[in-house]
This record gives sequence, structure tokens and C-alpha cells, in this order.
Amino acid sequence: MIHRVNIVIPVKLFRLAKSRLSTALPSASRQRLMQSLFRKNLEFLHENFPGCHLLVVTPDRLAAQWAKALGATVLLEDECEGLNAAIEKATRWSVERKFCSQLIFFADIAGPKAEDVDRLLQFTGKQNSLVAVSATDGGTNALLANPPHITPHIFGEHSYLRLQRYAQKNDIQFVGLNLESLALDIDRPADLLMLNDSQFLEAAS
Repeated sequence: MIHRVNIVIPVKLFRLAKSRLSTALPSASRQRLMQSLFRKNLEFLHENFPGCHLLVVTPDRLAAQWAKALGATVLLEDECEGLNAAIEKATRWSVERKFCSQLIFFADIAGPKAEDVDRLLQFTGKQNSLVAVSATDGGTNALLANPPHITPHIFGEHSYLRLQRYAQKNDIQFVGLNLESLALDIDRPADLLMLNDSQFLEAAS
């Protein structure tokens, strides 16, 4: 099967994840929370979007094992090289295999809904475009790039605005989507108050 979209899920080492939650959760709880979020999102994408290819980029052996068990492709890093470096590696992989579109989807999104991802994927193949979903903190929780290498990867704090400015300067169509279920990621202690899934609450206890 030739897939049109490569969904990329970057994941750092679980034991190093969510350092900004350190004032609210001990290390072991942060690790369990990230594991729970990653597994739930991986299964969500696998079950709801079988026509898309899944690529997990990670140095974490357990994350790689779970991804392979669901049929995802894994790019196993030797060490944590940083988020943008991991995504650049995935983008080269997408380009080499001639995917027309690449969707960056972060593993810490709290409660994605299939209808919101469907709306995002409706822009697949819309050439010379970036389609972004803003996080509640001004970051970017999902980014669909047509083609995959149309932009350098600018993630992190205030990345949504920086991506928008890059697109405007380079004559790239920028589409911003307000998709509530994709907006909340779990990065800060205040975000924990938004969790209402007993699975996550149990994982973090």
C-alpha cells in the first residue's frame, strides 16, 4: 500500500520526560504518565487512521517496542538529540520515501478525537501549505506539512506564531485550525487539572 501521509510521533526517553511537571509529580509518576499518554495516542492513531503510515522517532527502547508491536516504523536514536533534530530526521525519511504529506503529532496530547484529526487530514496534499493546531500555551501540537520538507522544524515555546511568520515570509499558505481536542498537551502542573481520564490520573498517582 502506498501511503499518502506519514504521521510522525517524536518521543524522548520516558525517564527524562515532563521535567516541567517536577513541582507536581515525582520522577516515577511523570514517567508513568508519559508512557500512558504515548500508548493511548499510538493506539488511537493506529485504530482510527489505518490508511496513514506511523513513524515513531525515539531513543527509548520501550517506546520502540510498543510502536513495533502495533506495526509502526521506528527510527531509533542513539541518544536524545532534541525535538527539532528528531523531526528533521523523520522528515528526511518521509522525503526519501516520497510521502506527499507529513503530520507531526505529539504524544502528550491529552484527549484527541478522531473527528478533529480527520478535519486536519482533509488538507492532505494541499501543496505549498502548512496546517497547524495551536496548543493552549502557544506551542504547536500538530503540524501537517505539504510537502514534508516545506519548512525547517520550529517547535517549542511560541512555535505556532513562529511557524505562521515563516510561512508568510516564504509565500507558504498557512492554515490555523482551532481543534479543541488537540489543543491540550500535558506540560505544566496546571495542565494536570484538565485531565479527567481515570487512566491518566491512576498513572500519575
